[in-house]
Amino acid sequence: MGKFIVDRRQFTASTAALALAGISPRLLAQAAFPNRAMKLYVGASAGGAPDAMARTMGKLLTEAWGSAVVIDNKPGVSGFLAAEATAQAAPDGYSICLLLDTVLNTVPFLTEKLPIDPVKDLKPIGMVGSFPLVFVSNPSLEYRNMQQVVAAAKANPGRIDVATSGLGSSGHVATELFARATGIKLNHLPYKGGLPALQDVVAGHAPMMWSSVGAALPLVKGGKLLALGVASTERFSLMPTVPTFQEQGFASFTAGNWLALMGPATLPDALAQRIYSSVLGLGTNPVYQETLLGQGIEARNMPSPELARLIRTEYDRNKALFSSLGLLVSK
Repeated sequence: MGKFIVDRRQFTASTAALALAGISPRLLAQAAFPNRAMKLYVGASAGGAPDAMARTMGKLLTEAWGSAVVIDNKPGVSGFLAAEATAQAAPDGYSICLLLDTVLNTVPFLTEKLPIDPVKDLKPIGMVGSFPLVFVSNPSLEYRNMQQVVAAAKANPGRIDVATSGLGSSGHVATELFARATGIKLNHLPYKGGLPALQDVVAGHAPMMWSSVGAALPLVKGGKLLALGVASTERFSLMPTVPTFQEQGFASFTAGNWLALMGPATLPDALAQRIYSSVLGLGTNPVYQETLLGQGIEARNMPSPELARLIRTEYDRNKALFSSLGLLVSK
């Protein structure tokens, strides 16, 4: 009993001393972070590129931290369930999510009665990767570059078909933005997923489409598709011979997706920075690099303040775009 009394007094005195020093128990908990398992929600199904990235990231962070990172896939509502679970979690750094940009800048406008606002109810931790879209066509067609596609569209307004993975998809957004940037009119062919669209372009049932690099690469290498342009600022490492849109005269045009870590809105900056710094430390790990490359993802770093501005910019842009297309169902 005596030992307990002494320890308790020592603890009380220590706590008082820390309080006088301006150090709160909450700050002490942050200083020890992480000291228990973290849950990483993934807004995608198991087996896809975001999942592969998350699992490799989780494994390497577990090794670095000495505490587990548990992956929890929540692909429902196009990944929005992962955002919801994170927004409703305690802001202690132990529940975060890995999201595609579409969860933040597309799903809110195409889905009714969402329980949270992803821009207001989530805090950006940092961007971790991106993958541009590539514009591909059936090799039997006459097109060999994007200038030829634009010329054909100007000669035949609204008669050049472009397939995408669906209404409101990244390919749909790219189609509309490219048409507006070049003053052409394209006919959008929405499919129920990227794979059916790719299959139809290969078979010649659709002439061309936007695709992720990872999905299109084996078909391009096999001669079943022709890559006309990659919508990134620089040539993509997995398709080094494919020119960018900018190289072909379409200044500043880019299109694609990115992946970011997000936390609850009130997650302290110090914790967000600690998590992001640990993830950035994986950049030189060969296992991590190989995983990203195998999924067609390039590591892309963007800290919280800059990412927050990007999210708002793309949110506003897509809201206006979907409204003009008559697709806006909320917000």
